[in-house]
Amino acid sequence: MKHTQVFINSKNRTSGSSSSDFKVHLNRRIQNIHSISVRSIEIPFSWYCINTSNNRISWSSSGTDYSATLSPGNYTADELAIELQNKMNAQLAGFIVTYEDKTLKYTFSHNSTSFVINYAESTCNLLIGLIIVAPDSAGLSWTSQNVIQITGSNLLFLESNVLSSGRALSHSDEEERPIFLKVPVNQNAGSIVTRESKDDDVLIFNSQFGISEIDFRLVDDEYNLVDLNGLDWSLELLVSSEQD
Repeated sequence: MKHTQVFINSKNRTSGSSSSDFKVHLNRRIQNIHSISVRSIEIPFSWYCINTSNNRISWSSSGTDYSATLSPGNYTADELAIELQNKMNAQLAGFIVTYEDKTLKYTFSHNSTSFVINYAESTCNLLIGLIIVAPDSAGLSWTSQNVIQITGSNLLFLESNVLSSGRALSHSDEEERPIFLKVPVNQNAGSIVTRESKDDDVLIFNSQFGISEIDFRLVDDEYNLVDLNGLDWSLELLVSSEQD
């Protein structure tokens, strides 16, 4: 059996403008592959936990619908309370947003007008602890139903149509996806997320399998592309193939 180390760096992509969605062409084709194992992966935690997929809050007051958009970035709970308050007041003045660190919840208050936050129209529901229930009746204040979640995804997934052919497609509630690697987010923003090899990180192929180009998509646990804000990530594979 012949073993070949393959080092992938998204900066060396041969197609695709994003480090989260690209193809890379190998310098030579590898034939008769028996297995591919993941040795290591390094991803900079440079994405924003609050981004364009989860930064809208919508509410109704006195028969009028309002919406505010939060600026993408990474926030502490107190910083996000200020951001929510400022952006909501820009649409309807009178809001105060406070954070209680004992309960890990926000309280939204208005000084004169009743309001209700709209789950269906908001994308920041996890951030503010809003869950899927019938809307609360309008009132002068509202407190998070769940604890808030502002640290972003707990998992990243690496998808590849080429590499996932070595195992069954992973299932979500809605569709099958070509996931070949799960990466726990075990670091804070500004650090490097790593994952060492594990026994189950082995993709088995029939001996007719060969690769010269590999596609990659880096997505979060909602299957949104992860925006690394211009930074690149790397991956090491060990390819075992039959001797020529």
